[in-house]
Amino acid sequence: KYDVADWFDVRVGYTQTLARPDYHQLSPSYTISYGQGTVRSGNPDLRTAHAYNHDLIFTFHTNELGLLSVAGFYKEIKDFTYSTQYSLYTTAPAGVATVSNFSIGGTAPVKGATLFTYMNTPFIAFVRGVELDFQTRFWYLPAPLNGVLLGINYTRISSNATYPWRNARTTIIGPRQTITEVFDSTRAGRLVNQPNDIVNASLDYDYKDFSARLSVVFQGNSVSNIGNFPEQDGFTRDYFRMDASVRQILPWFGIEIFLDIFNLNNRNNAAAQQSIQGFTSQQNYGLTGNLGLRYRL
Repeated sequence: KYDVADWFDVRVGYTQTLARPDYHQLSPSYTISYGQGTVRSGNPDLRTAHAYNHDLIFTFHTNELGLLSVAGFYKEIKDFTYSTQYSLYTTAPAGVATVSNFSIGGTAPVKGATLFTYMNTPFIAFVRGVELDFQTRFWYLPAPLNGVLLGINYTRISSNATYPWRNARTTIIGPRQTITEVFDSTRAGRLVNQPNDIVNASLDYDYKDFSARLSVVFQGNSVSNIGNFPEQDGFTRDYFRMDASVRQILPWFGIEIFLDIFNLNNRNNAAAQQSIQGFTSQQNYGLTGNLGLRYRL
């Protein structure tokens, strides 16, 4: 950290972080659907993802301005986990079972069955972005506006990753004769579970023992799973939610009454896939609220 002036400082940071795969991704279990010709499997050989983070932050702060920070960040991520699918043949990428490994009672899926599993990419992924954060209180305005607080945070992200995949090509070599060749290839795309835009904003009001807040969150669409072609990629839809909370400290023993309301706009969590031109899943948690009393010891 370097103080350029009493109202302006510059910060540089470097960190390394780990992200372990989920348990269901590591689980050494599999499910075979003979009718659909599919196999769903965990991968206990998954490695922990390792991120190298570089940050540069400019911070401005005065009584009238509040706090304003502008940050740039750059990340390199290796061994991140992603979900993938490909046809089972007599060989498969290292760490993933072949068709001969999946058998129950001596019966295995037919050659060419589709395997859904998880893998570590051997390629490094990159994340770059800018984050703007502004927090202020309008204390200098006449009452009752002097109790208003405003906070806005916006992050713009750009990510790119390389994903291995297997491409099967079938060639006609004669009457009723074909030959299928499998090629190991790669394709580029966004980093999984990484949106391009994130916004968090809140409008607060404080007066003595009373406080209220209205907050909003926006998260742009992100890639949830990778297919062999961009049209097969799965996406989460853009998500926008509003929440509200109210607090009042009562004049007895410091007891506080509170009301929290979540998802005021009744927003659904939705996912889609371009190739089928529609939704692949939708979760509706609806509007929820908490009303109660709190006593602090």
